[in-house]
Amino acid sequence: MIDDDIGDLVARPPDRSLHMLEECIWARIEVHTRTKQISKLIISIQSGVVAIVLISAFVFSNISDPIAGDNPQKFDIFSPEAALAPSTLLLGHRS
Repeated sequence: MIDDDIGDLVARPPDRSLHMLEECIWARIEVHTRTKQISKLIISIQSGVVAIVLISAFVFSNISDPIAGDNPQKFDIFSPEAALAPSTLLLGHRS
């Protein structure tokens, strides 16, 4: 039964040429490998950029803090700028 089907398949000529099959497979493997290498490089570069941005933000925030002085502007409920709080602006109350 299955042996007869296998014999029929072996007796038939192939439906497409297989002489370039191995070269096509290796070419696709090479393209896939190159794509993976490029994507790893891009991820490494993006990670480096994020690290640099985080470090520079930390450094510049520490540098700019002494410039502000010992008396930073406070914004609390009882300050004169309380009318500009987001909750009052959403309700449309402008003083």
